Amino acid sequence: MISFSERQGIVPERAIQIDSVDDHLRNRLWNYFFNEEFVEKYDPIGVDWASSNYGMVEDMLDLFGYRYEDPDSGPGHVHNQQTLQKLLSTCDWNYVYEFIENYLSLLSTEEGSRVACELNALLKEEKSGYRIIKEKECGKAYFIVSPITDNEELATIEKSLDCGLASVNISMKKALALYSDRQTPDYANSIKEPISAVESMLAHIIGKEATLSGNLKELDKLGLDLHPAFKDALGKLYGFTSDSSGIRHGGYSEPLQGTEQNARFMLIVCSSFINYLKQVSQVDSSRGGA
Repeated sequence: MISFSERQGIVPERAIQIDSVDDHLRNRLWNYFFNEEFVEKYDPIGVDWASSNYGMVEDMLDLFGYRYEDPDSGPGHVHNQQTLQKLLSTCDWNYVYEFIENYLSLLSTEEGSRVACELNALLKEEKSGYRIIKEKECGKAYFIVSPITDNEELATIEKSLDCGLASVNISMKKALALYSDRQTPDYANSIKEPISAVESMLAHIIGKEATLSGNLKELDKLGLDLHPAFKDALGKLYGFTSDSSGIRHGGYSEPLQGTEQNARFMLIVCSSFINYLKQVSQVDSSRGGA
């Protein structure tokens, strides 16, 4: 929500934070971490207040490659807390999001899901251009920070990452990882991977390997009657990646630029279509179809 001062024009409205993280967001992230690890887990019986998050701080420093003091040495644990707080306060903006990912990696799936939800609300309030997405691998959940800001888009992508088909999941996870890399994003290849995921999904439903456009035509035989214009549009999406000389617009010789906007569009559109195919193929199967 826009603050009173911003609404009155006393201070300028804060812009969405893409390539920076201001002190306001850093402080709120530390306050959240402090409340979770120092306040909520404080045990007044037999444990002193400073040791209430014993181990978490040291694990966080270890993931960042920092040397920490012996937490059993009395002041060692307090020193480690101060080191971690200073790291979050002074590090480059991208490491702030690594702080979030590292923290979530140390939590259980249930606790991580709750914390991710609460941190997403905080990121939204602070106008961060990033949100946390939950993925699964070998039955275990893990969390990554991605430049996706819309809650519906997040839900669509998360659902496609858990479609139950390994080849689809691998391509979608690779696309999201390439898109979400905060230092060297690879938007060009991020555009290719979602289409590969759609191809895999179609091949699984149809039961044979073929081009995306070829298997789209086969859907009619299974009673999944897509509108011709819809199939034509999806076929043209395939044209973005089918040219061996690079990513191209279907029917045009000019290459499609691997921009953040194009990569995001393909990620969301292909996620939606994968979720749609999963839903309609299950409905068809429940009626005795293939």
